[in-house]
Amino acid sequence: MSHSDHADFPRRTFGMPDGAFRLDGRTAVITGASKNIGTSLALVFAQAGADVVMVGRRRDPLERAAGMIRAEAPGRRILVFVADIGKRLDVDGIADFVANEAGGADLLINNAAGYGSTTATSIL
Repeated sequence: MSHSDHADFPRRTFGMPDGAFRLDGRTAVITGASKNIGTSLALVFAQAGADVVMVGRRRDPLERAAGMIRAEAPGRRILVFVADIGKRLDVDGIADFVANEAGGADLLINNAAGYGSTTATSIL
């Protein structure tokens, strides 16, 4: 079985009592959200009550991950935005999308990998 099958999704977290981590009424933006840590963070945040904007470079894996999270956290608003945070126009697009579609953000998790970038780009 490959990791891409998501057979073990969602994973349970251990060591934190139920209800100890709540994000009700918050909106989280997570870059690199289409797989691995990014998807896991999006799931945990949604299960804790946050609405989530998932950002990734490829639509298909991003939509698959969002679909799984929607199934595990019904009632949460899970939005997707396809962007490469290494491109300034894409970053501007993320900021516009978050402001217009999500009503702003309370949390930013910058999980996306960047390769060869030497210039910092502010997204908020």
